[in-house]
Amino acid sequence: MNEKTKSWLLVIVYACLIFYLSSQPYVSIPSRIEKIDPENIILHICEYSILGFLLLKATGEEKLFLSFALGSFYGITDEIHQSFVPNRTSSPIDAIADSVGVIMGIYLRRKLSVRGSHT
Repeated sequence: MNEKTKSWLLVIVYACLIFYLSSQPYVSIPSRIEKIDPENIILHICEYSILGFLLLKATGEEKLFLSFALGSFYGITDEIHQSFVPNRTSSPIDAIADSVGVIMGIYLRRKLSVRGSHT
């Protein structure tokens, strides 16, 4: 299996993990009032920074916008998916946190790639 195929396989496996986790019913019933939960935002950023990192490796180091678009689109569709899961809700704040995470993962991947090419 070549490196490109392995990279895409990692993206697919990780996206499936995100889907599985977001398919789990929430343990408490969320309130109707949207509130910002810092722990939840940090979780989304961390989760999607990994996806952004993996996407940039899979798409190619120069395809920053494509990696961002794919990761953010997946985050949006995941939020929509959660609206169908018992005791879960769809949140635009979470979708924004997902996109921020994708950007951070892309940034980290770029930094590590640049550093690695100079050594």
